[in-house]
Amino acid sequence: MYYINLNPEIQIEDKVVYFYQGDTCRFILQNKLQYQNPKIKIQKEEIKLALGENGDWQLDYEFKTTGSIQYIIILDEKQTEPRYFVVQPLVAKILKQMTIQTILPHSLGKFQDFKNQIQSQVDLGYDAFHFPPIQKLGESPSLYSINDQLQLNPDVFGNNTLDDLKQLLNQFPKQYFFIDILLNHTAYDSEWINQIPDATYNLKNSPHLNVAVSLDSLLAEFTIKLARGEYPNYSKKRVETEEDLNKLIWIIEHEVIRPKKYHEYFQFKVQDHVDTILKRVPRIVKQTYDLDMDENIFIESALEKLKKLVKITLKGADRYGVHVNIDQIIQFLEQNENYKRVSLQQIEELFTFINSSNINEAERYIQDAVGAIKGTIRYRKLECKEYDIVENAKGNSLLGRYFTKLPNGNFAANNGWIAGYTGFDSFAETDDHHYFRRSIVVWDDLIKIRYGNKKENPEVWNYIKKYVQLNAKVFHGFRLDNAHSTPLLVGEYMMKKARKVNPNILIFSELFTGSRVNDTIFTRQLGINSLLREVNHCDDSGKFNGELYFYSGDGENSIGSLPNKVQQFESLDKQWIEVRPSVPPSLIYEQSHDNRSLIQSHGYKHVLPIAALVTFSNAMGGTCRGYDTYVPYRLSVTGERRIYSLNKQTIDSYYEDYRSITLRYDGLPKLDVIVYGSWDGWKSGSKLIETLVPGIYIHNMTLQKGYYEYKFQINLEWVELHNKELQNNNHFFEIKGEDVKIHKTLEKPRQILNQLKIELAQQYPQIHPQFYHKSIQSITRQTLDHSKSKILIAVPEFSIPDQFISIQLPGKIQSVDYIFYNTEGFNWVENNDEISKGTVNILQHTNIREFADIYYDFEKRCHILKFTQVPVSISIIITCTQDEYFQQSLLHLNNLIVKDNQQSFSRLQSKEVNQILFSSEPEEQALIGHGLYYLENYRQLIYAGLAGPLSAIRDAARNNNLGHPLCENLRKGNWLLDYLQQRIQNISNNDAKDIINEHFNLLKQIPRFLIPAYFSIVVEKLVNNILKGLKISNKSNFKRELQLSGYQFLAHLPNELHTMSAGLPHFTTGWSRCWGRDTFISFRGIYLLNNLFNEAKEAILTFGSCLRHGLIPNLLDSCNNPRYNCRDACWWYIKAVKDYLDATQDYQLLNQEVQLVFLDDDIDKHYQKKSQNIIVTKSIQDIVQNIVQSHATGIRFREWRAGNSIDQNMSSEGFNIHLQLDEETGFIVGGNWRNCLTWMDKMGSSEEAGNKGIPATSRDGAPIEMTALLKVCLDSLYKLNSQGKYKYEGVQLKNRKLTFKDWSNFLASNFDKFYWVPKDREQNNEYHISEDHIKHRQIYRDLCKSSKPRAEYQLRCNASIAIGLAPELFNQDKATRHLATTELLLIKPNSLGLKTLEPHASEYLEFYDNSDRSSTFKLAHGFSYHNGPEWVWVYGFFLKALISVHGQRLTKQMFHAYLANHRQTIHQNEWYSLPEMTNSNGDYNVYSCRAQAWSIATILEAVHDFENQQ
Repeated sequence: MYYINLNPEIQIEDKVVYFYQGDTCRFILQNKLQYQNPKIKIQKEEIKLALGENGDWQLDYEFKTTGSIQYIIILDEKQTEPRYFVVQPLVAKILKQMTIQTILPHSLGKFQDFKNQIQSQVDLGYDAFHFPPIQKLGESPSLYSINDQLQLNPDVFGNNTLDDLKQLLNQFPKQYFFIDILLNHTAYDSEWINQIPDATYNLKNSPHLNVAVSLDSLLAEFTIKLARGEYPNYSKKRVETEEDLNKLIWIIEHEVIRPKKYHEYFQFKVQDHVDTILKRVPRIVKQTYDLDMDENIFIESALEKLKKLVKITLKGADRYGVHVNIDQIIQFLEQNENYKRVSLQQIEELFTFINSSNINEAERYIQDAVGAIKGTIRYRKLECKEYDIVENAKGNSLLGRYFTKLPNGNFAANNGWIAGYTGFDSFAETDDHHYFRRSIVVWDDLIKIRYGNKKENPEVWNYIKKYVQLNAKVFHGFRLDNAHSTPLLVGEYMMKKARKVNPNILIFSELFTGSRVNDTIFTRQLGINSLLREVNHCDDSGKFNGELYFYSGDGENSIGSLPNKVQQFESLDKQWIEVRPSVPPSLIYEQSHDNRSLIQSHGYKHVLPIAALVTFSNAMGGTCRGYDTYVPYRLSVTGERRIYSLNKQTIDSYYEDYRSITLRYDGLPKLDVIVYGSWDGWKSGSKLIETLVPGIYIHNMTLQKGYYEYKFQINLEWVELHNKELQNNNHFFEIKGEDVKIHKTLEKPRQILNQLKIELAQQYPQIHPQFYHKSIQSITRQTLDHSKSKILIAVPEFSIPDQFISIQLPGKIQSVDYIFYNTEGFNWVENNDEISKGTVNILQHTNIREFADIYYDFEKRCHILKFTQVPVSISIIITCTQDEYFQQSLLHLNNLIVKDNQQSFSRLQSKEVNQILFSSEPEEQALIGHGLYYLENYRQLIYAGLAGPLSAIRDAARNNNLGHPLCENLRKGNWLLDYLQQRIQNISNNDAKDIINEHFNLLKQIPRFLIPAYFSIVVEKLVNNILKGLKISNKSNFKRELQLSGYQFLAHLPNELHTMSAGLPHFTTGWSRCWGRDTFISFRGIYLLNNLFNEAKEAILTFGSCLRHGLIPNLLDSCNNPRYNCRDACWWYIKAVKDYLDATQDYQLLNQEVQLVFLDDDIDKHYQKKSQNIIVTKSIQDIVQNIVQSHATGIRFREWRAGNSIDQNMSSEGFNIHLQLDEETGFIVGGNWRNCLTWMDKMGSSEEAGNKGIPATSRDGAPIEMTALLKVCLDSLYKLNSQGKYKYEGVQLKNRKLTFKDWSNFLASNFDKFYWVPKDREQNNEYHISEDHIKHRQIYRDLCKSSKPRAEYQLRCNASIAIGLAPELFNQDKATRHLATTELLLIKPNSLGLKTLEPHASEYLEFYDNSDRSSTFKLAHGFSYHNGPEWVWVYGFFLKALISVHGQRLTKQMFHAYLANHRQTIHQNEWYSLPEMTNSNGDYNVYSCRAQAWSIATILEAVHDFENQQ
């Protein structure tokens, strides 16, 4: 099962997404608010996407048809541009095991001879055959000059039909047959193009070609004159030298072309057009100085508009025949009296400028043409050595004709190709004037087919469609000739029609666009199954290796490939594999039928190794008949009519009892190296000769088959080489006798190679190509279980190879399967009747010791070949097995990976989950004593635990980047493995520790090149098992990620209370780690929704013990120096107690006693009592009651140790804390303008900017979220008291008792009066508001009873918190209106949080910069912290508010659309978390914590609450 994310904005340009017929893929589209009812149109079928459990749109789609599958994403009636998948027929799965041979139809003989000819090649193991065109030819003998596309060539097929051919091909049921399809051109004498006038590019439908026709005719006439010797300045009738060429080109340019004044074809008569304008617009201003020049300079002038309006067409159509859109110009002048704003003089100047530009354009084209003419003549005359200029009717002895004059009198454009042409339309239709510029490599026997619009030219489309479909019914596949020059829409249409009659047809194509991106466009839209690739142009091993690597999948199937990314959507037990776009599959031709032979380009010794290398590639192989038989030149598709020889070559063989062997010793230069051995009973030693490479010594000898032992003596001392295996304390080898074969052609070796290619594709799918020096290549193929490999070492004829190369093998030698190499001698005799076979001497045996000594690397457990001779052409094929130790380790590791270990992780404590997966830099320093792991050439990992490398794994796996620094690190050593393993040895859960150790120990015991892939699998598996063990297995992947992220903040650090980190990496250790407000806002999401009830309880007890002044501290500092400049932490604390009791029903908590850290609110009394060892304890309910009663009575104190020792920025007044019950409203009011006691607690610190000691957001008075939080707490206490769980009924005021119920009701009765801003001014008297400060109506105020009334009316995010906390306080309609305004002004499309202040406010800044040292008051030292930047935790309460207000009307789609950015962030973020805050529109803020507890917690709460509501 596959999945793919549909991103409307992104498409990978140079890769293709492939599926196989029958595959099912889940399409996922991010659910955003702007996408209400998205659809996907697949092949014109509109399908609605459904909302998945994860909250995104999805569709599970089965691909039933093959070919190019177009899809369009429809978003609220807006459509994306078409995109494409390619669906391969199932037969495409075996393409990589095929080798296809191109066969010339004439050379097969008559039709009745085809069977024997084909069978002769089937016997050699060929799986597929490619026919060049087999249709009827015209006068031209070229197979590609088809006269009639609907008839077979009678010279080959006689009266036989396509049905007869199909019956013949069916006699080869295991073979596949392909045919060239020509969509671009037809023979110049095709009758059908005369019957369809618009089937060609002629001067009637393409008048712009007139200038090119004129030039072409002129050059032909000139050529005829030269051939006749009639041209006085050049009478040689030959071009033999560069001097001749230069002289001729000068004549062509200056005496032939330039006198014709071709520039005039790009001109129009300026005065005639000016006169026309004057005649039709007589009121136009004549002179520029008469114009009214008072036009607004900031808007586009009339003249500027006119310049954009002017369009010219028909360049090249006639002398002074360029067309100007004069009617539109006149219409423009008459509109709005523009004739008063543009003068006739300006128009004349504009026309003159255009003409001048056209002259320059024409000049460039003429220069291009002269350059192209010179290049063509140089190639045709000098390089091809055809020096004579001969007379013929076409006049094409010097240059190919670009046009043909048809019998109907029309000049028709000939076809050709343009190197690197990147257009998708016909190059004959473009304004680039390729025919005039002579930039086409022209085929002057072929007419370019003009398709035009299908509706306007149906005869051509239907004719070619019939041709295509007739062949599709007979053949298994097409080779699209010259596809890059075929109009894209034509190719797309014809391939669809081919698949209509043959759904399993395979499409191969040659593309020479010069651009991978453009190749990909053709591949996608035509549904190409393989691109034809040629390696015959490679001149060195490096280039060859690079192309082979790319054509084999660009690393897609590399040995040790990283696994594709997987996702678990509805279940952790079901994995969906991410589709990884790939380069188009390749068909690699050793030698194609339309290029020079390798013997011509490189030499006969190049043939064998190239065939072997293509065999070992991970792509379909291709060759042409004649390659295996050493035909020394390309067999021409134009003139070749001889028959392929069926003579079978005999194989000479002889039995070798005595074999050549070589010994090699590597050491210091100038040593005395002697070898003694059992071959002569250890009697006499043989001296090794030092080679030209200092320090390399060799000795060659011939021995009879048998077992031998030997030892080296170096400078008279016996030496045992550490990298050679020992038997009886001696080195050893064995020689076997064997038949040595001598092949005269490549035919029998080819049979072996073809069988081997099937084996490689089926059993050895992974690949690793390498090159050494300038000529030596190796390709390793390996099984998926990595137990077995085959390696090819081949030496093409690029250059002289390094004779003493050392090559490490991928394991231990199991067998030397084949050694092929050419000895000297190549012979080929021309035969006029048949295509005769060349002869060579290819030796075949398995005696590797003739060429190399065999060493063994005991650390890597593999053999090494140390060569002593490397003949050009040698091709060695060896089967290797992994060392038994490696095999056993891999077996154990594979078995362990598939084993479900979730039970081992089911009893993990939260601190252990944190240690195994997470732990930030400061936490790791405190916990382990060292920091995070640093990956060289990458960066420091984010976490010390498994989540650290996990982000790097996923980064590398995205494109199977085995060169990623993580992979490099893992291959080189065990440093990262040791680091990860050692840091968990102190966890108490032995089961989990043992499982992790077992995995990592086995990772260290497998071959190093496999460690990155297995490490990736192991880490993903362990994380998955931890999720299962923790029972985090919800249907929503997003919720799973949120829950797991909660553990990021739960490290247990030595010498610190076991508390929650507020955020990573800034709030992790020491005094800054834990904050009361953060802890209890995060309490439900981090603790309770993860069932971490013990940790939750511990937090309640810990903070309860720090009660002082009737408050819970914000800064905890492990109870050392806590601060109480926080008015809301205590109420969040009470809410946390409520949430804990609701979740656990553990009411005993209320009676649990804790020992108070502080014995009195007065600092002196506290220390006095402490010195007396007085102990004070309180129950949790007493602590809660103390908080409530203290507020009712009134809290007034000055912070302990007020001054610079606790806060260097706060003014003296700011240390004074005053909170009290406002008996007019029931609200708690307090604070002052010099302190900031709510969560918006940024204190100014810049003396230069003047904000030091000034709170950025003091919010004194009664903040709206505080009042809502008070309501929640009062209602909870009332309920607990009513149930008999809480002993207090209310609070004691000065003169009366106030029950929790009465307090709550009183508060509620005043809430709207003091917070709501009504719609109309007339309603003001019903509310306590000040008209002077109102900026928005129908919103809730941020504050009331503040010392700064203006601040009360600013739109902030806090009312959303209040609605989410206590929806019962709010009128539904009013809350709905407020939330709508909030969404409009405080949320943007990419936001993760809510803006903390409306953008219209003077204090607003959209970003936060804590490093700013400017003198700007609202900016300096990060003063804007809560005055604009977007905070994520508040977004959670905004969602909770939506849930509360809208209920069931808030659909699943809408709810999850609000979370689109959060899903994307947590899934792609290397921190696997959500940040503290961002700049505007979700932009990254460098000063923000990347992982924040309350951000995760409140979003998780919202998701949980929504699910429960549903």
